[in-house]
Amino acid sequence: MKSKSKLWWGLLILAVVAYVIKNIFVGADTDESYAVAVGYRLAIGDRMMLEMWEPHQTSAIFTALFIKPFLWITGGATHFLNIYLRVIYFALQGAIAAFMHKTFCKCLPELSKRDSLWLSLVFFVSSPKSIFIPEYTNLQIWFFALLALCLMWYYCEASPMRGKMSMLVWAGLCLTCDVLAYPSMAILLPVCLIFIFWKHVKNPIKECLALVVPCVASAAVFLGYVLSYMTLEQVLHVIPFVLGDGSHKLDASAKLLSWLADFKTIGIVLAAILALAFLGAFLYSKSKRASKERFGSYVLIYFFVFQVAYQFYCWLFGEYNAAQPHLIYLALMLVGFYTYFKAGKKEKVGCYLMVFSLASYVGIILMSNWGPIILLSYLIIGAMGGLLCWNTWLRELGIQGKTSLLQILCGILVVSNVFGFCWLIIGGEEGHSTLLDVQGIHKSGFRAGIFTTYMNAYRYNTNAEQWPDAVPDGSTVLYIGPSQFFYMLGDCTIASPNTISTPTYDESLFEYWEMNPDRYPDVIVVESWFGDIWVDDEHGFIMDWIENEYEAAVVEDYSYVRVYKK
Repeated sequence: MKSKSKLWWGLLILAVVAYVIKNIFVGADTDESYAVAVGYRLAIGDRMMLEMWEPHQTSAIFTALFIKPFLWITGGATHFLNIYLRVIYFALQGAIAAFMHKTFCKCLPELSKRDSLWLSLVFFVSSPKSIFIPEYTNLQIWFFALLALCLMWYYCEASPMRGKMSMLVWAGLCLTCDVLAYPSMAILLPVCLIFIFWKHVKNPIKECLALVVPCVASAAVFLGYVLSYMTLEQVLHVIPFVLGDGSHKLDASAKLLSWLADFKTIGIVLAAILALAFLGAFLYSKSKRASKERFGSYVLIYFFVFQVAYQFYCWLFGEYNAAQPHLIYLALMLVGFYTYFKAGKKEKVGCYLMVFSLASYVGIILMSNWGPIILLSYLIIGAMGGLLCWNTWLRELGIQGKTSLLQILCGILVVSNVFGFCWLIIGGEEGHSTLLDVQGIHKSGFRAGIFTTYMNAYRYNTNAEQWPDAVPDGSTVLYIGPSQFFYMLGDCTIASPNTISTPTYDESLFEYWEMNPDRYPDVIVVESWFGDIWVDDEHGFIMDWIENEYEAAVVEDYSYVRVYKK
């Protein structure tokens, strides 16, 4: 029996190692590269708010912290930067998962060490966007998880740190970092304050201050830094351009309608799977002549199994990448709320994790240009809370074998995620690309060493070869197109306020150059395909300006870019 257990653990370790190696060396897309580019800008000296107008620029503080020493060691060269950031990601993801395991062991004594290990492993093999670098989505999940864990250390009755104010100070710092990673996470502050007043161990005012003071102090430091090179008037002038980024701007009614359409789809799929779960539980109960008291638990198990099957279907035949749609996370939260009440509201920690996760999900939806279905992957912490509630209910029913059902459920989630994130890749020509599509490798520059599809690699390698001739070092460059990361192929000054991978072009460019006259471009690079430029009617504004007002002295076509030079 022990040898069989060792075999399974050995296979699990191999699967997780394969998951890590695959996601370090395979797949690359513009969304990930945008996050690298923002951090790179900050690392080479571009200043937030003044020269950087990206909507996610505050998250770049953390990315730049890792890029800066890399550039210092390499003398400014970016070769293998992407792989380096992925290694950093997995080191940090592993460290947080280890801290999570320790927290569960110390604060939730009703869980076995193996239960805690499996829950932490579920977290380790999860990602909100199939991107494996320290960028805003992963940073949001990390700091949100750390915030929740710090609150557990302070409030859980079994915690050896219960009532120690230092844990609330750490929670406040984590909340600050979460807001920097994703500004709409400010929504968590009132949620935290309500929670503190409700669950306070000591004086609720002092506890609130322990959380809030680090937030206020950090905000003051950040504002002081920005005001060291900008006036308050300039800051107030720039904020609308940062918050009103064209790619994230959508009419309120249109946004609401898209949300409603997504929630309708979510409701229909959940209802269909629940109906199948009832049917499966009915047939099983009838064949086994099971007691009526167990029928509800069978429904939930079938509900989980069919959710996993639906996830595999999406990965095998749908148009999603590995982080989507993860409807199972929402399903686990629904199961969690149901079992929380069925078990007499005993699993408090699981319930709090779900409530906090829902609040963060609302914040994510408000800021993101993606819809609610795509963003379900951000509910991983809430899903873990749902598993805790479900586990408590199963204990109440006495449904536990040698291996707890919690471990089995977590094991299925781990295997499911490992499969999805190993089978599917980002950056393919189609929205749904798999390992079978990998036929090329990036040979130089910041993506060096990463395997991807043939065309993805060929286009990147061609641009990397032609860039030194197309764009002289020292140029001030405006890049037009989604592939803003090509700025990093040479030594240039970035002439754009924004390096987002879903760019829009309007009069804000002129506002930017008025504030930063040294950023007016002497070279403009337009994404193209052998002379056929990327810009369509929606982006006609920028081409009208280039053709009629820029007055380029030289226009040259390369394989995948057109270059205008003064």
